[in-house]
Amino acid sequence: MEAADRDALCVPLTLYTDFEHEPPAGIRVALQNEVESLIEPTGWKIEWAAPHDTGQRMSVSIVVALFRGVCDAGDLTPSPSSSSVLGQSHVLGGSVGPFTDIFCDPIRATLATFLARMEATQRDLAFGRAMGRVLAHELYHILANEKGHDRTGIAKPVITAQELLAGSIRFQPKQVRTLRAKLVPVLLQSHEFSDGRDASEEAAIFISSGCSGCHGPLGEGTPWGPPLQKMETAFNSRELATLLRNRDREMYKRAKRLNVIWPSLRGADIDALATYLRNLNKNETPARQSRAPMPLGVDRSVPANPTNILERSGMAKHLQIALPAARRDMK
Repeated sequence: MEAADRDALCVPLTLYTDFEHEPPAGIRVALQNEVESLIEPTGWKIEWAAPHDTGQRMSVSIVVALFRGVCDAGDLTPSPSSSSVLGQSHVLGGSVGPFTDIFCDPIRATLATFLARMEATQRDLAFGRAMGRVLAHELYHILANEKGHDRTGIAKPVITAQELLAGSIRFQPKQVRTLRAKLVPVLLQSHEFSDGRDASEEAAIFISSGCSGCHGPLGEGTPWGPPLQKMETAFNSRELATLLRNRDREMYKRAKRLNVIWPSLRGADIDALATYLRNLNKNETPARQSRAPMPLGVDRSVPANPTNILERSGMAKHLQIALPAARRDMK
């Protein structure tokens, strides 16, 4: 697939970000890099946008993130935060709505003592990464339509300053599988083969097994994995099974570094996956469905405009990530 064709493909998720106070460029870049490193290896592909961006986009899902407060690490004067809540999402009609609030002031207050010991560049990187982790937590609620929390990993209800600043933090295997499962119908809405055949079962295995996390929903390639389209070698089922059993290959080691759970497939699933990969080589660029972007958790009668989404009322419940009660004033 040519670069222009890849650019034309519909992405699963458009993420609109709106800041009460525009952050420095270094913080914004660190925020986006951290969210992508956590979310995209699960298969969800993100396109970033501003709330009033009028450009034409093809996406079957929309999320709006509002960053409240001052989202920079400039003023680190120690002071107790007025709130321990770092982020929250909202429940509408029993489903998690497609918008979230990230509270920069308590994040900065929690990290102030640690950030003050860093150089300015490192400080922006650390603060932006912490904001990205809070946003990734809220995206888990929204993308998985999950109203509960887990006891471990980034989906737990409380997070410490040390976890916000740690070298890495990950979704747990159960959380990754949940995100993959929710991705399947989203991608099947947004792509179809140009020859019109029904590849939904094969595509579902390709997505849910985690292959699309590295190689893209249509095998078009991503920063983490090469394209699988128009490969010189088309694997049969036996060769594919042998490949997936080999834990010494660089492909397995890269997947482990990216927190991509290695697929465990047998029999008919291996056959279906091999068929999917062979047909990626045979097909021309897949057709793009001309669907309007649809927000997650909102019925299809609602216009897919982020401003309209934000104006909706009736939020009955908040889903929050917060500091542990004993650690609200980190030293």
